Amino acid sequence: MFQFIAVSLIVSIFQLCLIHHNPPEPSIIDDDLLSQIKQQSRTQIENEVQGSSVEEKIVMPMLSAKAKDPSTTRSRSRSTNVNEENDHSPLSSSFSSPVENSPVISISTTETNRTSISDSSPQHLLSVPFYLYEDEILRNESVYNFTDICIGTQLMKPGVKADQANMTAIHQVCATITTFEDMVSEKVFISFIESTEFQFVRSALDHPMRTKDPSKAKIFVVPTLLSLPIFSHQYNPALFQKQLPYLQNLDEALEKSEWFEHSNGADHIVIIGVFLPGFLSHEGYLKHVPSCNVVQWFEGAGTPAQYPQRFFQKKEMKEKRVLFPNMYVSSGQCTPSSSTSTKTQNITFIGSLEHKRKRCGECNFRLRHRRDGCLTIARRTNWTTAVCGNGDKCPNLSNALLGMHFEGDTPSASRLSETILSGTIPVFTTKEQYDSVPDFIDWDKISYFADVKNRTRFVESLDLALTNETEIALKTENVMKNKAIFDWENGYVTFDVYMYMLQSRLYPDTRAKSSHFSALKMDYGHDAKEKQDGDAGKNE
Repeated sequence: MFQFIAVSLIVSIFQLCLIHHNPPEPSIIDDDLLSQIKQQSRTQIENEVQGSSVEEKIVMPMLSAKAKDPSTTRSRSRSTNVNEENDHSPLSSSFSSPVENSPVISISTTETNRTSISDSSPQHLLSVPFYLYEDEILRNESVYNFTDICIGTQLMKPGVKADQANMTAIHQVCATITTFEDMVSEKVFISFIESTEFQFVRSALDHPMRTKDPSKAKIFVVPTLLSLPIFSHQYNPALFQKQLPYLQNLDEALEKSEWFEHSNGADHIVIIGVFLPGFLSHEGYLKHVPSCNVVQWFEGAGTPAQYPQRFFQKKEMKEKRVLFPNMYVSSGQCTPSSSTSTKTQNITFIGSLEHKRKRCGECNFRLRHRRDGCLTIARRTNWTTAVCGNGDKCPNLSNALLGMHFEGDTPSASRLSETILSGTIPVFTTKEQYDSVPDFIDWDKISYFADVKNRTRFVESLDLALTNETEIALKTENVMKNKAIFDWENGYVTFDVYMYMLQSRLYPDTRAKSSHFSALKMDYGHDAKEKQDGDAGKNE
């Protein structure tokens, strides 16, 4: 009975969302309890799961899955993607490594050394080797103890108390989570749609341009998995204190790298998977990691007072490094309808019109654009829509020509990626939303804009889009051709695009002439190089 109650409590843990919840009570990770559970064999654990109730099996799917398939945990000794013995990288010997205060570097290379992407080329844009700090950081247990990360992740679920029943069940679930691959395969994330840091590192491990020889690398990937310390800093101070040694060890591991020392991070990149990471750098928890280029959530600059909260990089690094806005992991897309002729609706929007925190007046106020937009859509007799508000995502999203991208708690949302991956054209509804998406994408090719703040212009924009059948067919085709850019989970395309855009900024002479992704701005970084050259001329 005790076990059933304990495990039943954890069922709710996995079903709740972190955002907007009452902070859980301070918790303590019981190392002795964890050690005892780790001593159990996986066979024993599997037998317990097989003999448990349905609720128990829901709580611990990772245990039974691992027992049935021992190959789910990858070996720490991975094959090298770039041929180390016979380096065939055409640009391997022609680079100058980035140096401090030089965000854009020109190099000399012949035309034959340039990589031109076409339909017959390998399915990656990145043409320079990169190095991932795997042994130094990712596999370093003093930096990442994945069992502890799993435990901390479960403790961050809303309403969880660190009582004996909960802790026993959590430790049992996390006992078999010992590697990065375990975390990814079992999706042990605080927030799935914000699990980009795990997908970024997973893609780096698998990318064909990865080299295990740092002397051959032109870009360096620092595997930053910082969701737990960022969230626990806001919601569970006691748990955050337990993250401090790991943060310190992460920073020290990077500091010891001769490759980091050479450029002070100018050719390094990190990813931040969740909002409000600024305290890590501005309060001194990390001193070296913030010197890198960064992919992070960006919801606009805000006020000067908000800068230390919103930005991982310090202001003195703002002009020296690249900041790419992050994109959500899709929470699920529908099977796309690739042709407008098969779509049955004009417009759809799938999302809440009232905030789940109904007593939060400010929260509900943030959703006013959704309510205003859906009310306007509902009143138009010449538009067809199956859902504008709560409803089934599939097939409604893929059956519509246009998918409304209304703001929620913030301007960005996973809905943008879900809409594109479902083969539907997204419609941005406020100018602020463009600040939270990468500017290396030509959004005009795959989206529309309708200003929800002005009802007249909102209606006119949607009418104009829906009556131009040629343009809407072209944009639908573009969405289908470019949707892989937004698919974090499958393959490594999203990672590849971010890495190529950094390559484009650091090594502009290596830019590809074209891409099979028509929505990418292949001259990205050109303006930055011109600005740097202009500034250099002023100083002469």
